[in-house]
Formats: sequence, structure tokens, C-alpha cells
Amino acid sequence: MLNEFLEFKAYVTEPTSSTPRVQPKLLTEKFSDACSLIGIEHIMTVIARTFIFSEERHNQEDLISERVLEDTLELLHRWTGFSDKDARKRTDNPTLDKWMKDNDVEDSWLKKYWMFQYDNGEAAKKATLSKEKLWKKLEDTWNQKLNSPLDYSANMITYKNVVANALEMGPLRNRYLAVKKAEQVGKKAVKDEKKRFKYLADELKGQETTDMKFMKLIATYLIKQEYHPYGQKEVWIQNAELAGWDGMDDSNKGSKTWYPEDVIWNEQPVYTRDVLQGSYGKVFVNPDYLREYDFHIIDVADADKYKGTHWVLEDRGHGLKDCWNVIK
Repeated sequence: MLNEFLEFKAYVTEPTSSTPRVQPKLLTEKFSDACSLIGIEHIMTVIARTFIFSEERHNQEDLISERVLEDTLELLHRWTGFSDKDARKRTDNPTLDKWMKDNDVEDSWLKKYWMFQYDNGEAAKKATLSKEKLWKKLEDTWNQKLNSPLDYSANMITYKNVVANALEMGPLRNRYLAVKKAEQVGKKAVKDEKKRFKYLADELKGQETTDMKFMKLIATYLIKQEYHPYGQKEVWIQNAELAGWDGMDDSNKGSKTWYPEDVIWNEQPVYTRDVLQGSYGKVFVNPDYLREYDFHIIDVADADKYKGTHWVLEDRGHGLKDCWNVIK
């Protein structure tokens, strides 16, 4: 997401909300005994980045000291709410306690969220195990994974891998998406707000908000490019990284949920997607299209420079049906 601060809040506050910012079936996956937690690596990485690069630690030499790294591992474990005979939680850690309080981070957020969704959601009615047995199985499965000594193995989610990802990605950021207005590319502007972005494609089928979903995909693609080698045109995007940007039910996992169909420009698809592994897809967006409409991500401080010629779009936060706000 472009506003990573709002994204962080979605992952640590109000775990028992009846309208959660994290989609109800995203983590729980219909409470199957496969014990999947789709998107958990991404979520924990955002939390770890927030803690490691907290403002009070900026410009300090011990930014990645052993103590900070150990506190980050403890924070992630406390966030899950998993019981563990080798639990990381110390009997006294006032520094971490204060940080969690100051940032409204709920202890055992994941467990509280999971339990609430089991008790109040429709998906749990088809669960094959009781709540207590299923949580115990989930807990045992993920404790083994997250505490694995195979810290840097491919396709392995561990606490230490999450911390490594967080260090690589750096502090959280809040930025905007800019795109040329219709008249800047020789096209007629439309006053109807629901249709004002229709000029971005020759053909856009589906729901009225398809154009907004498509802008979300473009933003995600541009963000992911920042973490890929320079010049690489294809990027990996996980469904979980798109789901929270609007309020759609993600339970069916169909491609229509994540990627709008029939987005055509100059008689060619604007993007292509190959599903290669589970909920991951390899996405390519036509670079000529991106140049034509001058899609790019800008710093908040630069918004005034673009308002005359571009739409400047603000990310409104995780899980909202209307995911964009136009900066005027």
C-alpha cells in the first residue's frame, strides 16, 4: 500500500472489529485444517519495519543492535499470541511494553482476530475441527515454521527472515500515485467521478469500480518494481497484497477478485499475469502504457507540482471499499 502507516494500524488495532481492515477470510482461509495464514509474512514485515525504524531510534548507531533485533522477534511473537514453551517474551521488557502501548499494538492480535472471526463469521460453520483443536493445530504448525533454524531457506517464513526483509525495505512511507489527466493525453475529461478514469483504457469491463481496482494494481506493480533488479519488467505480486485495498470478499480467490478483466489499450492487454505458485502471480505491465499516462509514485511533498497536469491519488487505508482519495 502507498500509505504504509495506515496499513500498519490495520494489522495491530481492533482485532475484534466486526468490520476489520484485514479481510475476514484472508488469514483464516475458511478455517480449514491446512492451517494457512495467507499474507502473514507481509503483515509481520510491516510490523517489524515500524518497530525497527521507530522515530526514537532514527540517527542512532544501535539501529540494528542485537537488543533491537531480539525485541523485534519478541514483538512478532507477542503479536501472534502463540503459546510456546520457548516463548521469547521476557518477564520484564519495559521498552517494548511502552512502544506497544504508544503505538496501540494489541498483544496477541492474531489470536484475538482469529477467535473473533471463528465465533462470528460464516466460514467457521464449515470448519472440520473445533475452535480449540484447530487453534492448537495452527499454533503448533506455525510455531515450528516461524522458529525454524533454517533462517534463510527458500519458501520458508521465519521470524528471522521477516526481520531480514524489514531491514532491507527500510522505514514505512506514505506516498501518492500520479497519472496524467485526460486532457493531457488528448482525451476528453468526464465529470462523472465514477467514470473519470475510463480514459485510461480503451476497454474496461466489470463493476463500476473496476477502474479503481486497476489503479490499485498499477500502484502495487510500481511499488514491487522498487524491490526488483533495475530494468526487470515482471514482478511477483501476492493476492494478499491487493486484497486489503478495497472491501471485496476475498474468499473465492478467483482472478476476478484480484485483477480486473479485459483492460485493453491500443488493442493490447495493459497487463499480463501468470499464476506460478499458489496465491502468487508474475505480473507484467506494458511500459509504453505507463509512459503514455505517466504513471509514477511521488512523495507527498511533491503533490502540488503535479495537481495541474495529473490526478494525484491518496491511499485511504486498508480494507476500505473506496480505496482512493483525489488530492485537490
